[in-house]
Amino acid sequence: MSHAFKRCACGRTYTAAAWRGLPLAGTSLNNPSLESDGPPVAGMAWPLELRHCACGSTIAVELEPVEVHQ
Repeated sequence: MSHAFKRCACGRTYTAAAWRGLPLAGTSLNNPSLESDGPPVAGMAWPLELRHCACGSTIAVELEPVEVHQ
């Protein structure tokens, strides 16, 4: 049996395989020490993968952390 991997606020749930089938909206770098519009600072950051739910919302999954160098 497949387990839920991600749930949208609309109530739809996606397995990992179904998630990969959703349209890719893009990626973003989540660095807790980012200033409002500044570049990433040295340390760890968490890339986010953004995909479009069938309802039209954009939902995100946090990927493996990466090291950011200045």
